[in-house]
Amino acid sequence: MNKYHLCQRSPPTDPKRALADAVDTVVQRQLACGSGIDWEQVGQAAVLDVRKCLELCRVDEGKERWIYHPDTVSWTPAKRMEAFIADNYPAPAAPNFRAVSNYLWIDMDDCIRMFDVLRGKIVWTDELKAWAVEMRESGMTYPMITRKLTPHPLSPSTIRRLICGYKTPYAPASSELRERVDDFLDNNAKRCTFHELLKLAKVHFEGPEKHGAVVYLTGKAKWHRAYAARLEKVDVSAVYEQVASKKVTRKAMAAQLGVPPMSLNELFASHESKMYSGTWTDVETAKLMEFLDKTSPPHSWTRFSKVIGTKSARQCQSKYRRLVTAGRISQVKE
Repeated sequence: MNKYHLCQRSPPTDPKRALADAVDTVVQRQLACGSGIDWEQVGQAAVLDVRKCLELCRVDEGKERWIYHPDTVSWTPAKRMEAFIADNYPAPAAPNFRAVSNYLWIDMDDCIRMFDVLRGKIVWTDELKAWAVEMRESGMTYPMITRKLTPHPLSPSTIRRLICGYKTPYAPASSELRERVDDFLDNNAKRCTFHELLKLAKVHFEGPEKHGAVVYLTGKAKWHRAYAARLEKVDVSAVYEQVASKKVTRKAMAAQLGVPPMSLNELFASHESKMYSGTWTDVETAKLMEFLDKTSPPHSWTRFSKVIGTKSARQCQSKYRRLVTAGRISQVKE
């Protein structure tokens, strides 16, 4: 028998794991009592601060789920999450989602999903898209739908594009459908403003053909004699001045006149061609270059139009883009 024998060494203890074990033991003991978790007491028992206990605790039993469905979701946990992260992980620090999960006592994956939703990062599942479409069809506005989906200031136009793209993918109108739209336009344009005509069309044309019919109608209506007759009675200079001075938007002015916005665009383009020459002189181009040197994007083309006096805001913007394309200027943001 050897007089020497080997002693089996125990593996070295991981200090962090030992601390986590101590925290877990206290948490499990509190859960077993059915009284909920008092993180102050956990910290005292483990001789750690509360945030460290939250970061170390690995107990997941009994955690709640946060299911993201705008019809049933509660934003109360989300508000608590925002406050906790702001106090403990202010930007640019990254949140510790293990701590967040333990603080809220909500599944960690659900906490990460909640954090993304609060920042406007929504995973658009088919169920969620269909739900948004249903809200829209019930009469809710896009801003109202946005507030339902997330507390984040998500652009309502994002929701509009999503709903339109999901609900009615564009397909060009067939020749048979175009004939029906033409008849519909002839029968209703004289007695309806364009806004009223669109509302009527969305009721008249149903199913998959609706979107194609409305797109075709919008393009065809701008040339219709009934709306041309309305514009013939308009003081073009006065209307143009109101829109150019931004007292009213072009869309709102079109609604007041009862004509398609595209008709107003054509009218203004014609008016500008009579007021302003389409050719740029060297002096005018030099003034534009000087304006661009002294200002930064986004440029106010309306202001420059008033300064130069011989070109409209649209012509100034168009010239700017041509200069960018030609490589004469490098600033491309407007």
